[in-house]
Amino acid sequence: MIEPAAVTLAGNESVRFHSDGTEWALSPDKGTFNSRTRTYKSPPLVWNSRKVFLTAYDPANPGHGGTAEINLVSSLSWLGLLAVYWPVMFVALLLWGWANWPGTPAPPLLMVNPPAVTVGKGQTQQFSASLNDVPELDVTWSATSGVITPNGFFSPPALADGQKDQTVTVTATRNSDKTRAASAIVIVSPGPGLFLYPALSHARRNDTVPLTGDGGNVNIDWPATAPNGRYAAPNRIDRRQWVNISITDKNNPGHVAGARVLLLPDSENSRAPGSPTGDNTLLGLALAAGALGAWLASVKSFVSFTGTRSFVPSWGLFYLFRPAFGAGLALVGHMAHASGSIGSAASAADPKVVVFYSALIGLFADEALQKLHDVFCALFGVQDKRTDKMGEKAPPTGPTPAITVANASVATGHIDIEGGNFASLPTVLVNNVAKTVTFINDKKLRVALDAGTAVGADLEIKVRNPDGKESAVYKTKVKA
Repeated sequence: MIEPAAVTLAGNESVRFHSDGTEWALSPDKGTFNSRTRTYKSPPLVWNSRKVFLTAYDPANPGHGGTAEINLVSSLSWLGLLAVYWPVMFVALLLWGWANWPGTPAPPLLMVNPPAVTVGKGQTQQFSASLNDVPELDVTWSATSGVITPNGFFSPPALADGQKDQTVTVTATRNSDKTRAASAIVIVSPGPGLFLYPALSHARRNDTVPLTGDGGNVNIDWPATAPNGRYAAPNRIDRRQWVNISITDKNNPGHVAGARVLLLPDSENSRAPGSPTGDNTLLGLALAAGALGAWLASVKSFVSFTGTRSFVPSWGLFYLFRPAFGAGLALVGHMAHASGSIGSAASAADPKVVVFYSALIGLFADEALQKLHDVFCALFGVQDKRTDKMGEKAPPTGPTPAITVANASVATGHIDIEGGNFASLPTVLVNNVAKTVTFINDKKLRVALDAGTAVGADLEIKVRNPDGKESAVYKTKVKA
């Protein structure tokens, strides 16, 4: 014989065996066994739960000895790994989000284009307004002299030959916010004018913007930033910024004309230059928020399992990679949001909305998959009626455990439970108190009898598997 016949150990735990055998064999060779003290010690870390068999035998007496089953469980190893991994990942996500958060967008910037122009005899000028580089049509135009139409077309006042130049201010005021206005300077000349085209352009790093100056009989003096009418953008642009370019007429030093160039950083979408946040930043926020939401869901699930003592170590990889899954799912959800398939596409440029949506997708990944499944079916007209697909059928659970006999003995100090459908790592309730269980096989369990239990005491025993299914209550009495 060998005692104990079955035992469950986590990493770096030990147990001492007793047997009438004289020789010992360990299979497979996991952990260490000291034959002198007859003590088995499990490996320091157990990542995969498995069974190890310790056999005692006596070559001179074949009837002596026996085999003990050692169940190595990886619960504590996974607990240790996740206890380190999750806080590090949480801090990393927070630091990344803090460092990359775009902050509060700048107030809308209203501008009049071109910013300056010289209008000669018989010449006119079409003005336009822009709000954060987006054309703004809801404005009221005014001029201190001359005539300007509701569309911004300016006709200068008439000047007699020999009359001095006159300065006129053209103003655009937002109708929805009268406190926001922008102006341009117009030099009205009885002689030639001076114009600079295009009035508004965009450039990324190392781009070259060609500019044209005109107005009649003029001799243009180009600035150092745009020699010969060619502006070269810098090789590094960290943020959106405006560059004002002005030219003068060497023949008439008071005559000026101006234009603007908007410099765009590489991280910003060129198709939406008015967006307050670049696409790369929004994608990063979606990934980080999705991972954070999945992290919260994992922690909630893990705490629930460990609180009920039903954590199964084989789910360790699920918890390890769940944040990456949430990040990828949030990225797909953000693309669906930006395309208008989910929510309003306009709100997909708001970092707060992106973080909120992405965190929800990571937190409720199963429900998000269902929503994306509906989007897919709506886009491609798919109607899949199979019942084994994505949540349409509940995952299978194990059978209900059953107790056929339970023997409680003061002499052995054990309660031996026999029956069927016992799962690994079950919970045994004795008089509604959870006890430490030795899992022998799916038909037999062993529970230590409380010290001091009297012979004849009534016991009510129930077995609960990790999936929550319970046996019927089995009643017995303690024997001598």
